[in-house]
Amino acid sequence: RSRGAAALAAALVATTPTYILVNGHIGYSNSTTPMFTTAMLLALVAAVERHSGPLLVLGGFLAGLSLQTHLSIVPLLAGMVVWFLAQRGGRRWLRTKWPYLALAAAVVAYSPVIWFNLKSGFATLSEPAAHPYAYTGRIGLARYLENLRLLIWELTWMVSGRMSLRPEPTFFLLMGAVRLGWLVAGLVYALRRRDRLLFTLLLSTMALMPAFNNLYSRTMGTRYVVWLLPVVYTGLAALVPPLLRRFNSRLGSVLVGVCTVALILFPVVPLGMYYSSHQARQRTNEDLLRLAQTIGREAGPSSLVVIDEGVDLLYLSNAGTVLSAMDYL
Repeated sequence: RSRGAAALAAALVATTPTYILVNGHIGYSNSTTPMFTTAMLLALVAAVERHSGPLLVLGGFLAGLSLQTHLSIVPLLAGMVVWFLAQRGGRRWLRTKWPYLALAAAVVAYSPVIWFNLKSGFATLSEPAAHPYAYTGRIGLARYLENLRLLIWELTWMVSGRMSLRPEPTFFLLMGAVRLGWLVAGLVYALRRRDRLLFTLLLSTMALMPAFNNLYSRTMGTRYVVWLLPVVYTGLAALVPPLLRRFNSRLGSVLVGVCTVALILFPVVPLGMYYSSHQARQRTNEDLLRLAQTIGREAGPSSLVVIDEGVDLLYLSNAGTVLSAMDYL
């Protein structure tokens, strides 16, 4: 909506602990999902606003790339389709060639995964069965409602910018509550402007995600829904420029600006404390890296190295076992 709002949204993304701690440190294809989904949303929104068929095709291609990073974006795609068809003249698009070319572009972008499944007997569909901790099978109403509760808790935790700290300072709880209030105000403001994208994506995520996702946590599990944050932060940021224009006095504008900067930078503080607590308990990769360097230096590249299989029982925090880490090293 404005360069100022865009800068605020980018700043909110830059200080998000989930992006820094999970997406920025772990080499999953899922770690790149928000980049592709944000580009897809940008292309599709621009296509609708400019009535541009080529941009719609670009959005379809980016949708295929997004889906290639992880299947967890299915709720996002569903919400995007609903939003697209609900636009003024959205259904008239269906009488043109562009939506079908966009669908074809999505298939082209996703074709490596399609080809892999044709060769492997649809291994992508059988993969979830090997990870029951993350994917639901048959699900009843009670489990669905519990997953929905956990999803809402996870989303609010991400937006609040807090981390898992024991004991957690009261100040962190207060700042987290203020950021959540900012989210509600931004959502209401968007709806009043008849900008329903954020609301539609939140609704589709809450309706569909609990039906197939079992993994909700304040660290690793957030990667399945973290693609929502750029849209959420855009909704938050859009509220600030009109708020600043309401103040006639320079003092009022400065006060709002300072509060906004404080809310943006706040998550960096608990994240720093989180890192410090792990370092204090020596929960780092320093020992593993030193062991790998010692093996490389003393054994050489052509020597056989035997590692006790018992290290496969030594679990690392959210990152497999010591043996799997040594295999990668």
